Amino acid sequence: MVRVDCQSHVFPRAYAELLCENTTWVRTVRKNNGYLISYGDTQKFLLNLESYDPAAKIRDMDAAGIDVAVLTVNIPGPELLTPELGTRGARICNDYLAELCARHPGRFVGLATLPLQDLPAAMAEYQRAIHGL
Repeated sequence: MVRVDCQSHVFPRAYAELLCENTTWVRTVRKNNGYLISYGDTQKFLLNLESYDPAAKIRDMDAAGIDVAVLTVNIPGPELLTPELGTRGARICNDYLAELCARHPGRFVGLATLPLQDLPAAMAEYQRAIHGL
């Protein structure tokens, strides 16, 4: 029997840095060793990238008897960014997922993310993720 973790998250540093450029209602600022992400007055949280370390994730998977993790990039997704940043962000996230899956074959499977606020860009990224990554 194969045990699959179907809700496992990662977070590329390059994407966290890109979030700091966003000008929509989702704002990000560097704070200490992390990033403070706010959704207006609705939600705020401190993103600590150490929590998303792939080596630690594999150790945790082994300890829990998990064979494969389906990876997604945690919130906020690129669909919440300006259209230009959303497209760049989706590329960063998908490239990172593909790299992790290639580096750890059989342990990770990536689920692509799309810049849904720009349908032509989303379809282009979908094609790139499916056929190129």
